[in-house]
Order: sequence, then structure tokens, then C-alpha cells
Amino acid sequence: MDVAVRLNTNESPTAAERLHGGPCPAHRGLGNLNRYPTVSFRELRERLRTRRDPHRACLGGQRSNEVILQLVQAFGGLERKAMTFEPTYAMHSHITRVSSTRLIRARRSPDFTMDLDASLDAVRMNQPDVVFLCSPNNPTGNTISEEEVAAICEAAPGLVILDEAYAESRGLAVAAGRGPRELASVRTFSKAYRMAGARIGYMVAQGR
Repeated sequence: MDVAVRLNTNESPTAAERLHGGPCPAHRGLGNLNRYPTVSFRELRERLRTRRDPHRACLGGQRSNEVILQLVQAFGGLERKAMTFEPTYAMHSHITRVSSTRLIRARRSPDFTMDLDASLDAVRMNQPDVVFLCSPNNPTGNTISEEEVAAICEAAPGLVILDEAYAESRGLAVAAGRGPRELASVRTFSKAYRMAGARIGYMVAQGR
């Protein structure tokens, strides 16, 4: 049931006016910011799915790190393993640890690129349940091609998470088309769209 004021969650519709002397210009047109967003993100998921590919599934979250955490909680956990290719985004290893998943650190080449043969060998030898890829890689800026992503997906026994937080800024979107079913592409509105304050992250994956 919709009501004007939800006192049980302290969602005051006049808080912004009292604090700022009026509605914040940056928040105009964004709806009821005094209320918690729906956890299902139904409208956001539908718009993102339609924008990317009608055959792909979307999962929205309150930042891309939350989406990654949900994926690792679902596919990782006790007695499971996740692999990173270092150096890379530090939150990947942090999320792995806090989800009680065993972390395996594979290495990049001295120039920070990924040696595909060595990477495939590492995946086949360790059989990780989750593989982290990052393109463009944070912090080195190296990219990985769609063919390389597909090869790693084929070798991996579980889920491959492709972190594409900076894809728009480099004009790259490895998983923009229909990718393997093992691939989850994670994006954010915080970088190229300059909406860090909105805390919107999302995942795109092949629909079943």
C-alpha cells in the first residue's frame, strides 16, 4: 500500500527542503529520493535489458561492487575458488575473501597484458568456480579481446565475471553482443556517465 509518509523507516519527504532550503537541483526528476529503492529494480532491469539486447538478462544493484558481491555469493563460498589476474581491481580479491571463497592469484605478463596461453593453463589447472576479468583493466588500462574472453569462458568450469566499468570511456564493450552463457558482464553508471552519486551498477548476461 502506498502512503504519503512512511514513519517506520524515517523517510521524510521534506528532509531535503529543510536541509537545503529547497529541492536539490541535482536531484530534480529523479523521483522520491527520500525513499529506499525497490530491491527488485524491475523498471531499471527492463530498460537496461531493452537497451543492450532483448535476449539478455539484467541484474541491477546499488553499485557494481554490490552486483559482483551477489554473483560471488551465488557461485563462490566455502570450498569454492575464485581466480584473479594480478594486478587488477582490488575489490575483486576483497569480495572473494569476505564471501569465504578461496582466492587464487594468477599473474599477468610484465607489461600487464594477459598471456592467453598462460591464463588458460592457470584456469584449467586450478578449475576455479569464478574467474574475474577486467577490461579495460583497473589500474593498468590493458584490454582483453572478445575472442580471448570467449576462450577463457570455454576453459572455465564455472562463471566468468567481466568487469567493464570503464568500457564506455575506451569505446570498448567486449560483451555488448550475445556472449557465452558462462559470462556475466558488469557495468556501472559511475564512470563515463558521471553518476557516481546515484550508485547504479548492473550485470548483463545471456538469458536462459
